[in-house]
Amino acid sequence: KAIGYLGSSATAEAQSGLVETLEDEDRIVRYEAASAIGKLGSSFIAEAQLGLVKALRDEDKDVRQEAASAVGYLGSSATAEAQSGLVKALRDEDKDVRQEAASAVGYLGSSATAEA
Repeated sequence: KAIGYLGSSATAEAQSGLVETLEDEDRIVRYEAASAIGKLGSSFIAEAQLGLVKALRDEDKDVRQEAASAVGYLGSSATAEAQSGLVKALRDEDKDVRQEAASAVGYLGSSATAEA
């Protein structure tokens, strides 16, 4: 649960740790990491967004759903890769992931909306 409390206070080192945590074997840890990244929003370092792109393809639907939400929180500062991953999530096998991705695309701005 401590991961979820990092929010906007995370340093670059902590952000790097969050990205690594997205690959943890425990799905709850991956979920909480994606949630914390979402709370960081646009302050999250661009290079680390690749971790979210991977999380959008996670085996666990809840992790994918939270990753979609996190990319949405990045808004217009989401990288092209993160935006593309979110658009792909619109075709996810799980309806909740698709729903979250659709909601999140609206926060990205016109470039992602055009791709969708």
